[in-house]
Amino acid sequence: MTALVPIPTKYNGYTFRSRLEARWAMFFDRLKLKWEYEPEGYFLGDSHKYDPKLLYLPDFLVRTPQNKEMWFEIKPFNVTTNDKFDKFRGLIGWDTRSLLLSGTPCDVLDKYCICPRCGYFLEKELLDQTSYSDWCAFYCEHCDNETGWGIHDEIEYGLVGISFRLHKGHIKLESPYGRSAASILERYKDVTSNFAETCKTYNFNKNN
Repeated sequence: MTALVPIPTKYNGYTFRSRLEARWAMFFDRLKLKWEYEPEGYFLGDSHKYDPKLLYLPDFLVRTPQNKEMWFEIKPFNVTTNDKFDKFRGLIGWDTRSLLLSGTPCDVLDKYCICPRCGYFLEKELLDQTSYSDWCAFYCEHCDNETGWGIHDEIEYGLVGISFRLHKGHIKLESPYGRSAASILERYKDVTSNFAETCKTYNFNKNN
């Protein structure tokens, strides 16, 4: 049986190894996140015992709006683990955001939601929809560590243009118009889902 070969794809001045990677670059652009494609390779072994099998080139370095690093490895939908990436994550430590993204942005958003403050992917159970009627909140442990404890009065604007406040470690989406928490969350999901759907259906052959 002939192995399937990814299609190299041009987008935004880069030639990506696969169309899937190009779709992710477009998604990061939609979120207005700065990214670099395969910016640097790493050796994952003992420096005194060189082994070419331990060379690793991460797919994306993405920077949060606060200029913190996020590393992402892109894999097809049915691939959920990668030994080299797991080792890389262990070496860079928990403080640096990193995640294997399996499938298209649409696929990933079935399981994750996007932190409105930093753009990292959070398990959906970390979304609090029930505390109050007029707001819902995301808990991002990385953002919590960066901002500290307490209630922050200033309003900030997140990646999808919805205002939020930091509230005791949570990123609290608020509505200035008295809308319900459900409607705020629905708007947030619609925006991110539309971004993901646009990237999934984009015709690179026609537009590049």
